[in-house]
Amino acid sequence: MAAMQREYRRAEHLERIAWIKVARRPISIPTDMIVSFPGEREEDSDQTLSLAAEVGFDAVLAFKFLPRPNTPAILLADGIPEQE
Repeated sequence: MAAMQREYRRAEHLERIAWIKVARRPISIPTDMIVSFPGEREEDSDQTLSLAAEVGFDAVLAFKFLPRPNTPAILLADGIPEQE
């Protein structure tokens, strides 16, 4: 299974978000999400949605995975059907 090479985990992400919220400044917290990454399981998607709900992002830009030239992901096959 392929995985996006992220250097942080859920707990670390939530900790950083908490620091921002504690500052009590008028800060917007947006995020970008890539869906249908090769090898992504339904459980992975559920965890992403759960995190988004917990954080309460001000804006979410979601994109379907597309392999890009000159990246390791170009070698990954898109194994998730379009209808999913």
